[in-house]
Amino acid sequence: MSLIPITIGSATAIAETFPELRGKLNGHAVLALVWLASLVLLKKDLGKGKSKPKFRDLLSKSRAINILSAARLFLFGARDVWFVVALPVFLASRFGWDFWQVGGFLASWVIGYGIVQSVAPYFTGKRSGRVPDGRAAIALGLHSALLAQAVLIGGLLLAALISIGLPRHGAAART
Repeated sequence: MSLIPITIGSATAIAETFPELRGKLNGHAVLALVWLASLVLLKKDLGKGKSKPKFRDLLSKSRAINILSAARLFLFGARDVWFVVALPVFLASRFGWDFWQVGGFLASWVIGYGIVQSVAPYFTGKRSGRVPDGRAAIALGLHSALLAQAVLIGGLLLAALISIGLPRHGAAART
């Protein structure tokens, strides 16, 4: 099973918008038109900086911030590799999901993540103008840890009930 889509959404969208073009365009033709339009219509210096900063200017004066930035770079890089490569391959190979199921799941995850990020200021108090201190961070951390423990214990209890209940039910059904 391939995770590469065989159609390109732009051609489908154009065919839905302009039915007379259905079957006359493919996705690659649409992409070529977009590329040509960008070459003609966009400024030639788009994306080029007016001045080139020195590498030293990109770093903070604080060593702690530079270490944190490097850690975040590797953390987010690892997360992106997992999310873009490993997770889709896992979902397709282990669960037999097709391209649309994998894409739908990942899109739902991103939307859910955005919702969590948007409500985070309400939980931290930053929305009301208060800056969270160390006690608030510890409280949020403990709350998250307790929630994770509750989910783990619930999952273990469910697994125990299933593993104990199924053999008993099967044994009772045979007699």
